[in-house]
Amino acid sequence: MHTFYLLRDNHTVASEQDLVRDHDLIKRTHTQGILTPDNRAGDEWEASLFVYEGEPKGDRGRERGHTMNMTLRPNEAIVWRWGHLTPIKYHGRSPVKYPHTVCNGLWEYRPDFSSDVWRRGAETVENIRVTAEGLAAEPGKIGIIVWKMQSPYPFVGGRYELVGQGVKVAFSKDGKKWRTMTTGNLDYQFPPEWGGFYKFFLRCQLEGDARLKALTIVGDLQMTPLAMPGMVVGRNRFVYTDESPGGRRVRITHEWVERSASRPPAAPPAPIFPPDGGEVEGTAITFRWKPPTDPDGDKIADYHFELSERPDMKWPLSPNFAKLISRTADRGKAQYTLPYVGLLTPDRRYYWRVRAKDEKGVWGPWSQVWSFVPRGPAPPVDVTVQFDPRKGIGILRWKPNPVGRRPVKYRVYGSDEKGFSVSDRPYEVNVGDRPHGLSSPFPANFVAETSKTQLAVIGVGLDLPNANRAFYRVVAVDQRGNRSGPSDYATAPRPFIYSKPVAAAKVGDKYRYQVRVIRSIGDLRCREVGGKLVTGYWDIERPRFTLQRAPDWLKIDETTGMISGIPDTAGKAEVVVSVTLERELRKLDETALSWGREKVLAVTTEAIGTDTQRFVVEVGQ
Repeated sequence: MHTFYLLRDNHTVASEQDLVRDHDLIKRTHTQGILTPDNRAGDEWEASLFVYEGEPKGDRGRERGHTMNMTLRPNEAIVWRWGHLTPIKYHGRSPVKYPHTVCNGLWEYRPDFSSDVWRRGAETVENIRVTAEGLAAEPGKIGIIVWKMQSPYPFVGGRYELVGQGVKVAFSKDGKKWRTMTTGNLDYQFPPEWGGFYKFFLRCQLEGDARLKALTIVGDLQMTPLAMPGMVVGRNRFVYTDESPGGRRVRITHEWVERSASRPPAAPPAPIFPPDGGEVEGTAITFRWKPPTDPDGDKIADYHFELSERPDMKWPLSPNFAKLISRTADRGKAQYTLPYVGLLTPDRRYYWRVRAKDEKGVWGPWSQVWSFVPRGPAPPVDVTVQFDPRKGIGILRWKPNPVGRRPVKYRVYGSDEKGFSVSDRPYEVNVGDRPHGLSSPFPANFVAETSKTQLAVIGVGLDLPNANRAFYRVVAVDQRGNRSGPSDYATAPRPFIYSKPVAAAKVGDKYRYQVRVIRSIGDLRCREVGGKLVTGYWDIERPRFTLQRAPDWLKIDETTGMISGIPDTAGKAEVVVSVTLERELRKLDETALSWGREKVLAVTTEAIGTDTQRFVVEVGQ
C-alpha cells in the first residue's frame, strides 16, 4: 500500500514501537494507498493495528498462504494486460468503484498431445492412450485427465475449447466437488462476491470412441496497474531469470495499441502558490497551479501531486504527498490542501510537481520541479509533566524547538486518549466496533494558551478546560500567528484524585460528592475475537473506589466514585477516600503476534496504582 510513517521531524521513519506508542503518527498520515480516498476513520482503523508494546519476537513477516511464485508448463503463458474486458471481470465489491484500476490479464494453457510431455503437465492421468485421432481411453476403460490451473493472480472468469468428440468435461474449484459442463464458458464459476479464486480444475473424461485432439484453457485474471511491468516510449529491456536447474526456452512477446484518438494534456505550466523558489508562511498550505491545456480540448479529469525532500523526486516525503486530487476534498480543482498543520518542517526546502489526466484517461507529462521553503515554528521538544506529590501539583514543561522561527506563545492540549490528536473543537472519532461506553464526537481538548514554557495542568480544583488529563501535547505559535504541529505527548501520573471535596452538609439533607480521578482510556486497538478482527478502546483504565474512613451515614459507589448519604448528627466528619486503577492483564498468542494480531488467550486484572484524598465535612443543623 506504499504506506510509511514519519516522526514529528517529518524526516525520520517511525519504528513499529513508535507507532504503537503514538497512534497520532499514523492518524495524521494518509493510509491504504494512493487509490484510496482521504478517510480519517480509515486512518484511525489502520492505527488500531499497531498494538503490541512488548519486545517483538519471532518472524515479523506476512502470512504465507499466498505467493507470487508461478510455474509455467510447456505451451502455458501468462499475459499481463493493462486494459479490462467489457463487461469488466473482477472479484470483490460490486459495483467496481474505480474500474480503470482493474486490468484483466490471461492465463493460457494449450498442452501439446504430439508427445508424452503433456502427461507431466496434468494433475491426474488414468487409462489414457495416444492414437492417430488424438487421446483416447484404454479399451474397455474410462479415461480421466485432470488439469490444474493455478495463478498468483485471482481467476475472475475463463473458457475452454476442445477439438474432438464425445469428451465429457467437468469443473471444480478444489478438485473434489465437480460440476458437469455443457458449454465452454467458465465465467459463472467465478462469482465476484465469493472472493478470489487462485486455482481451478478441469476434468476430461473419455470412454469408448471419445477422442481429444486439442485443448485450450484460458483463465481471465484480475490485475492492477501497480503490478504491471513498466514500459516507456523508446527502448525497453526486460530480463528473464530462472535459478532452477535445467534448460529453459522462454518467449516474451510485447503487444500494444497506439492510443492516438486522445492526445495527452500538456504539463501544468507554472505554480500559483507557493511561488517557485519562494518562501511560505506556516505549514497550513494549499498548493495551487495553473491548469494545463489539452490539444483535443478535453477536460482535465484529475491531477497527480507529488512532494519530496529530493530535487530528483525519487520518492515522496510521505503518503500525504503522493496524491490523486480526485481522492481528496479538492477534487475537480487545480489545487491540493494539506490535511494537517505540521506535516512540513520549517526552514527546509521542499520540491513538488504535478501532472494532469484528461477525461479520456490519458496522463500527460510531469510539470517542472518547483521548490519552496516554509517558515514558522516547529513543535516544542522535551515535553514532560513534573508532579510534586506533596503539593499535589503537576507542571507541564517544554522547550522551544531549535528548528524554525522562535515561538512567542504556546497552546496546550490535554486528553485521556493515548496518542490523541489536538483539536480546538469537537471532532469525529472512530470508536470501533466495541466502543465500551465511548461515543463520537470527542470534545475539544484545548487547555490554555501561555507565553511561558510551562503550565500547571494537574491540581485539585484547577479551573482550566481539559486540565487533569492523562496526556498532554503542546503547539508553538510564532509572532505571525503560524502554528506548529503538535509535540510528542507527555504522560501525567495516575491515578490522581483532582476533584475538590464538598466540605459542608446539613443534618437531614442529602450529601453528594463526585470523586474524579485521572485515568487513561487507552487508544483504538484491533483485537482478534472469535476469529475476527474487532476494534475498540480495550485498554480503558477502570477506577475502584473505597472509603477507608467515613461516618456510617456515608457510602461510596465503588465504580463511579459517587459519595452520598444523609447526615444524622452535627459536627465534623473525617473522610478518607481511596482509588485504585485497574486494567486488563492479557495473555497473548505469540504466534498471532508475529503478524501483529492481538489474540487474547486469557484475561486477568492488574492494579496500576492508588491515590487517597483526605478531607473533613462540616455537618451543620
